[in-house]
Amino acid sequence: MCYLSPFMSLFFIAVILGEPIMLTTYIGLFLIVAGIVYNQYFAVPSGKPKRQLS
Repeated sequence: MCYLSPFMSLFFIAVILGEPIMLTTYIGLFLIVAGIVYNQYFAVPSGKPKRQLS
């Protein structure tokens, strides 16, 4: 669902509210989707280091 929310919100803004969709809106949508794709496929997990038992 979180992957569809940027597209759904853009659709609802255009259809229900009747807002015009500008070029900057599409650029913002692209940046959001690019961030999701980067985080999903290219980001290195940065978990906490494992605690060593002594």
